[in-house]
Amino acid sequence: MAAQEIPREETLIISDAWGPPAGWNPFLPNTAWGTELMYPALFFYSTRDDVWIPYLAEGYRWVDKYTLEVTIRPEAKWWDGTPITAEDVVFTFELGKKYVIGWVSPFWDYLESVEAVDEKTVRFTTSEEKLNYFQLVGLLHGTLIVPKHRWAPLEEELGEKIISEFRDDDPSKIVGGGPYRLLTWSEEMWYYERVDDWWGKDIFGLPGPKYIAHKTFKDNVAAALGFEAGEVDACGHFFAKIYEMWEVKGLP
Repeated sequence: MAAQEIPREETLIISDAWGPPAGWNPFLPNTAWGTELMYPALFFYSTRDDVWIPYLAEGYRWVDKYTLEVTIRPEAKWWDGTPITAEDVVFTFELGKKYVIGWVSPFWDYLESVEAVDEKTVRFTTSEEKLNYFQLVGLLHGTLIVPKHRWAPLEEELGEKIISEFRDDDPSKIVGGGPYRLLTWSEEMWYYERVDDWWGKDIFGLPGPKYIAHKTFKDNVAAALGFEAGEVDACGHFFAKIYEMWEVKGLP
């Protein structure tokens, strides 16, 4: 589907990042906005409600002081129908041990090992020297999990370039497990389409917007004008005197 064919009334448009997208490889240090919509984490953390929300994980338990086991939901699967397993979680963390990945590698300062106990159970082990409960809990929601069956061959082919040069910008080749997939993109705007047969729909329900898009602007002034004009629905840029939009200009 071409961008001009996407219904505006079914699209939530956001602007939050500068410049064209670097790519949809989640291991890039500047991966495109929205990549997290395509890959699941084990848990969400709600800053509003101060609660943990199991996402890919069904639950967790402390086996002992140094051992945390996480159970993956039996319903979880990648878009190609392959079940999401403990091996996917182990593979993702092992990549962060082999290569420098900003949102994975630091956790190895607090881990001794990550193992698959069975198809749906992952064991995280620390030690007295590395024990830090705050960081261990952080890894539950701070790491996007990728499918081993797609990324292992890519690592074999690309080696360390997998975290720096591989853009993963062909929507037809991306295999995710989240509620949105990359539909089309340009340097100015990219679109995600809701996955209506997403595995989590019977647990969480489907998200409201059929499409989510990100629009780039050259600077804060251009972003403010675009926001005023209704070109975007939500904006993360700095607006000087933003209150004037409703107090002076009468915008809703």
